[in-house]
Amino acid sequence: MLKILVSACAAAVLACAASTPAAAQTPDKRAFFTFNGPVTLPGVTLPPGSYMFRLAAPADSSNVVEVTDATGTRVYAMLPTVTAERLQAAPDAQLGFMRDTDIDLAPAVQTWWTSGDTLGYEFVYPRQQELRLARRSTPGGRA
Repeated sequence: MLKILVSACAAAVLACAASTPAAAQTPDKRAFFTFNGPVTLPGVTLPPGSYMFRLAAPADSSNVVEVTDATGTRVYAMLPTVTAERLQAAPDAQLGFMRDTDIDLAPAVQTWWTSGDTLGYEFVYPRQQELRLARRSTPGGRA
């Protein structure tokens, strides 16, 4: 099982900055993240840039997260999630990244924590992608 590391920065090669609106949080819990390098999500790798994470259908109590460009006009992914829980709420939106991912792959986002909440969203990776992410690079390409 892959372990997660919840932090605002995934690794030294990736700087992740989150910002949320100064006003009360929107019903879709939108948060904005900027990545200096590529990042992996289930079924997609995002190039460096700014993105919006939000709930696709907040009125339905759905755990589907939509990832778009920063303006919300281009959808990159609609991702099923399961509830993640932690003891203390984060003051700002944060992403948690998988640890021990293959060094040749972009860091993989594991969780999204919204501002002020102890409940977050854990992304569900297809089994094959999860195995590929977990595979350690060694001489000869074997785990």
